[in-house]
Amino acid sequence: MFGAFPGGFMGGSGRNGVFQQKFTAYPPSFLETERPQVEAGDKIIMPSSCLDALARLRITYPMLFEVTNETLGRRTHCGVLEFIAPEGMIYLPSWMMQNLFLEPGDKVTLKSVTLPKGTFVKLRPQTKDFLEIANPKATLENRLRAFSALTAGDTIVINHASKNYALDICEVRPGDAMTIIEADVNVDFEAPLDHEDGLMGAEARAHKAAQQVAAAPGPEVDAMDEDVADVSGVKAFSGSGFSLSGKRAPSSGGKSTTYAARPKPIERCKGGMAQRIGDELQVVPAGGAPKSSTAVDSDEEDGIDYSTARFHVFGGTGWR
Repeated sequence: MFGAFPGGFMGGSGRNGVFQQKFTAYPPSFLETERPQVEAGDKIIMPSSCLDALARLRITYPMLFEVTNETLGRRTHCGVLEFIAPEGMIYLPSWMMQNLFLEPGDKVTLKSVTLPKGTFVKLRPQTKDFLEIANPKATLENRLRAFSALTAGDTIVINHASKNYALDICEVRPGDAMTIIEADVNVDFEAPLDHEDGLMGAEARAHKAAQQVAAAPGPEVDAMDEDVADVSGVKAFSGSGFSLSGKRAPSSGGKSTTYAARPKPIERCKGGMAQRIGDELQVVPAGGAPKSSTAVDSDEEDGIDYSTARFHVFGGTGWR
C-alpha cells in the first residue's frame, strides 16, 4: 500500500548487534536549512557517525528505531531521513516531540528495532473536518507514504491543502507497533472525537437536545389554570380551602374585600376645625357642614352653629 523506504540505507545480510545511544532532541525549526520532509512523516535526522555505526552492526533494511523518553516512559517508532545532524543531536518531527512530551534540548534514547509488517490499522480523526475532504482515504494513503512505522497510542499529523489534521492511532496489527514499508495495510476509521458518535458525542448530543427543546413550542395552558397563568391581575385568596375535618370549605365565590388605610386624626383635621361629635372626631370646614363618612345633621344633633366656626390650631379634643 505504501511506498518504499527512500535512500536505500542497507547493512549486511545479518543482524549482529543493536544500535542504542542517547541524543539531545530538537524540532526541525532548529535546523539551519529547511527540511519540510521531516514534518511530513516520521523520519528523523541523525548524525553522520550513526551511519558508520549502523553499518558495522549490520543493521538490516529497513532501518527502524525506537525513540524513548525515559523520564516519562513514553516511546514511539520512526525511520531515518538523513545523516546530517550535529554530533549528539537528532531532529524529530514536531508531532513526535508532542507525543513524547519533549521540550527542545531534552534527552532521548534511540534504539534500533525490527518491526513486523502491518496488516491493519484503525485511525480516529480528532475533528470531523477530516471527513469533509473530497477523498479522505486516498489522501491518507498518499500522506502515509512518508511514514515508516505506526505505533498504537500515537497521534500523527498529516497536512492537506495547507491544513493539518490530527489522527489518533487506536489499533495496529500485529502487535502494538508495525512497519508500513512495502506492506498491504487495511485501514479503518472510528468516528471523530467531536462527532455525535465519537467520544465527545455525549456532549454533542446534549447540546443538540437543548437546541431542540428551545425551538419547541410551549405547552398549551388549560382553561382551569387561567387564573394561575394570568400574572397581570392576581386575585387575592382565590384558591379553595379546607376545614379542620379535611372537608373542602365552601367557596367565597371569588369575592374580595379591599380595606383602605384608616386616616390619621391629624389628616382629618386639615382644612377645618376638628370637633368631637358623638363618638366620632369630625372636621368642621370654614363656612360649611362637617365632613363625615356618615351623613349626620349636626344642627339637629348638638345645636352647633357651624356658619361662624373657624379653624384653631390644636383646638381639637385629645385622648390619652
